[in-house]
Amino acid sequence: MKDTRLLNHSPDTGISEWFVYDDADDTITLELTQPTVADDLNAREFNTSSDYGPSRWKGEWHKVASIPLVEYVRLQREGVLAPDGEIRDDKKILAVLNDRDYLKFRTKPGRV
Repeated sequence: MKDTRLLNHSPDTGISEWFVYDDADDTITLELTQPTVADDLNAREFNTSSDYGPSRWKGEWHKVASIPLVEYVRLQREGVLAPDGEIRDDKKILAVLNDRDYLKFRTKPGRV
């Protein structure tokens, strides 16, 4: 049986921090959750993008994703991003941005 308790909630970001104790394997986990309102906004921006095709990827800067803070923190913990947000591992961040599981964060079609 799992015992789940709310440790902290930020009304500004919507992020909640949870303490989870699982007596089946005697483990403690700290979980962060965040509402997925941004997913709908990302999908709308992705679907209305006029940037289809390789010719639309000219220039240096393109907004390709909007990553929720919970995922951003997870990427920092995994060493993909530095605490200051700087990318530490180019290959891993590209793999995340091109992964179908993270398509809901994308705001621009194509491969990064």
